[in-house]
Amino acid sequence: MKHGFPWRALAGATLMAAGALAGGAASAQDYPAKPVRLVVPYAAGGPTDTFARALAET
Repeated sequence: MKHGFPWRALAGATLMAAGALAGGAASAQDYPAKPVRLVVPYAAGGPTDTFARALAET
């Protein structure tokens, strides 16, 4: 039995590579454009608040 070259796989890989390369051409805008406000629904000084404050600084 003769097996031919896997043209479908080659075509699929080519399309996937072209799609991956074309995605880099678009430039994203700066996000977010405004400051983000974190609302922590727990008391100040607790572990959740401390984590949220550390996260907000990054």
